[in-house]
Formats: sequence, C-alpha cells, structure tokens
Amino acid sequence: MPTRKYQLLIFITGLLWLCACNGVSTKETAPMSTDTIASIENTDNSRPADSIVTDNNPDIHKKSTVKKPTETSVPTSGPKQSSSRFGKYHNFSGQKVYLDEGKKVVCFFAPGCEHCIATAKEIDSISDIAYLPPIYIFFINEEVDKIPDFFKESNSNFPYTIVDIPVFWDLIGMSADTPGVAVLWNGNIIKFFEGSETNTFNTTEFRTVCEKE
Repeated sequence: MPTRKYQLLIFITGLLWLCACNGVSTKETAPMSTDTIASIENTDNSRPADSIVTDNNPDIHKKSTVKKPTETSVPTSGPKQSSSRFGKYHNFSGQKVYLDEGKKVVCFFAPGCEHCIATAKEIDSISDIAYLPPIYIFFINEEVDKIPDFFKESNSNFPYTIVDIPVFWDLIGMSADTPGVAVLWNGNIIKFFEGSETNTFNTTEFRTVCEKE
C-alpha cells in the first residue's frame, strides 16, 4: 500500500498536469463573430489617416510648420515708419540694402561734378564717427567712366548704384541740383541738402541731424 508521502506526490503531480491543461485551453482563440469584426473595422476607419503613428515614422502625425514671410521691422525709435521714393532701390555695389529702415544717408552725385567730389570728401572725413549712418550713392548715368577717379579724388569708397538720367532727376527732384544729400530715418527725409548755393551741404548741420535721437 503506497505510503502517505507517495500519495501526496501523486496528488501534486496530477494537480500540476490539470493546471497545464487549463493554461493551454485558455490560449486557444475562439473565432470572432461577424459583429465583432465589423465593430473593429468601424473603429479603425474612424481614425484620420494622419493621426496614425508607426514605429518607423513616429513624427508622421506632426503638423508641418510653414515659415511666415519676413515682415518689415517695426522701428523702435525715431519717426513713424514711412516709404520714401528711394526705398525700392536695394542693390548698392552688390550689397542688399533697405534704405527705409533706420537711419541712412543717400547722396546724389554726378561722377564728373567737382562740387559732388568735394561733398563726398567732407562726408568721408567724418565717416568713422560712431553715430554717422550708412552712406549710399546714386550716380547719374553720365561720365560713368569717371567713377573710379571720383572715389580717388574724394578719398572715399561708398557703396553706389547708377541710374538713368530721368530716374536720377525724379529721385533728387526736378527743382534740385547736385550735389544732393538726404538724411533718411525710417523712410522719412529728415534733411535734404542740394545744390551749391542756399541749401548746399553743411558738415556741421549734417552732423547735428545725424546725431538726433
């Protein structure tokens, strides 16, 4: 007759076998009903395609970022922003320039004009002063071969552009004369020196206007 210890061992073995059999049966998948399958399909179709995330592409659901066009900077000082008749010109000696932003000095010179050369020389003599705005030149399309001599004689080297004769006089003003020097601030003409008589360029007044805050 089996001992009590042997009987206990048989009981435990049988219990383990029963547990193993139950575990296998629970893993068997019962067929899905037609209603269950339809329910799952409806659920999956309700999700928008761009909201699905995969392991291979975790960022597929992120919205694309479109960079906004650069807006014209708002002036932090000086007069209200305006648009001058010079503002559409942006290329000076290959530099991209925005004449209507901040303070700028715009000059109107003829390459063979002695008064223009003298004015450019006066401006260059104070061009290293900290408060002096950037300086740009409109040359009239006459005697352009003299431009190198113009800079040599005036001891200057400012960025420039060349415009046709009618355009030049439209910019400086039909009643004005060369040399012309305009001080711009946010597109506003603060001071316009022109000619060689009553409104001629004055270095002291020019510096005062440029220092204005």
